[in-house]
Amino acid sequence: MTNAALAVASSTLNPWIVAARAAAIDVIDQALSLSSRVIEDAAVPSSTMGALIPIVSEMAPVQIGLFSDEAGCQAMARALLYCGPNDPLTRAEMIDAMSELVNMLAGSVKARVARYASHAALGLPTFVHGPVEASSSTVVETVPLQVGDAVALVVIARTVDG
Repeated sequence: MTNAALAVASSTLNPWIVAARAAAIDVIDQALSLSSRVIEDAAVPSSTMGALIPIVSEMAPVQIGLFSDEAGCQAMARALLYCGPNDPLTRAEMIDAMSELVNMLAGSVKARVARYASHAALGLPTFVHGPVEASSSTVVETVPLQVGDAVALVVIARTVDG
């Protein structure tokens, strides 16, 4: 996720980023029982995967996602499913768990932006293997997190007026 179109959350935060930062910490700490914190200048994993979910409202369309490398996704999935480090976990189970995590994350974000985006509706999560890249009418912003031993990225992809 290191292309030129990828913008890291800055001091001019929009409501989606503010909500995503807080929601990610809450969801990870509560649902996964893993310690997490926002980190600055994180080394972005070279190979990422994760899930995205659209939120449709009166505001411009937005997608919220949670990405990490294979080990990070496995660790988060294991935590959600209460698996031990040596318990078998299939790729399908990891994908389902990451999709459920992003669903919880998006639900929390939706609740936090309700005053800005009333009547918001969540779509279905999609699992993605590889970077999220922006088109000419899309801005992709990230919030890097330390989640246990892994680096994760909360991704906010939103349409902008062109």
